Amino acid sequence: MSQLDPVEVALKNAIRVETLQDPISPVQAILRRCARDTLMLQYNIGEFNDCQEFLALVARKLGRLRKGARPDLNAAAKQVLNDWNGGKLRYYTEPPEETTETPAAATLVNEFAKEFDLDALDEDQSLVVNDLPELAALDCVLYSGPETGADAEMSDLSNAQNGKDKRTVVTGKAEQKTKSGPNEPSQTSDQLLTMDIDGNSQVNRLIKKAIKKGKRQQKKHVKRTDSLTKSLETAMDFGSTGDAYDFEQMK
Repeated sequence: MSQLDPVEVALKNAIRVETLQDPISPVQAILRRCARDTLMLQYNIGEFNDCQEFLALVARKLGRLRKGARPDLNAAAKQVLNDWNGGKLRYYTEPPEETTETPAAATLVNEFAKEFDLDALDEDQSLVVNDLPELAALDCVLYSGPETGADAEMSDLSNAQNGKDKRTVVTGKAEQKTKSGPNEPSQTSDQLLTMDIDGNSQVNRLIKKAIKKGKRQQKKHVKRTDSLTKSLETAMDFGSTGDAYDFEQMK
């Protein structure tokens, strides 16, 4: 306890108020925390300027007087501390004082920010694709066997992009060599020449994505049309088959 501040110890109710040698110092801390109007209403006293005057008014109000009608400041201070520890004195933390400096200059906003536009995003993607470096036409030799369905699809996609990006991929059967020179190594007809072209592969992926998107939209449109057609047919059938009731048969 000797290393702690005696004022804070008294305000935290960690020591008995009757054993305090200087009860006036904690009251000074209370005056810094509590509003003056709150203390005046609590003890029903008039205005005061400092701690001594406050304790004198409290002592006279509570009848804590010494010989000669002098106010007992220590007794009044102990009573105030007991009220503090008992929760009778209400207080709140004062907000910080406002500074004249403004963190940012105030400006008038002429317009709001633009909303997210999907069409603009598609245009940006088109610009990126158009800015890809153009490559010369390349002849790619594929397997000598018959052309498969996957090869035909890749050929169609390559032909579709011919008019836009000016990139062509020529597919065909490999030419078989029947003879080889004495110094030339023997080559088989099934040899595959692999050529990795980043530009063509990126464009192919974009085209495939666009085709898949179009197919999905077409399927959704077909499903919606079918559902509307079925509902319309059901309504028409219900209207055409609805005959009047025959009450004679019901009897």
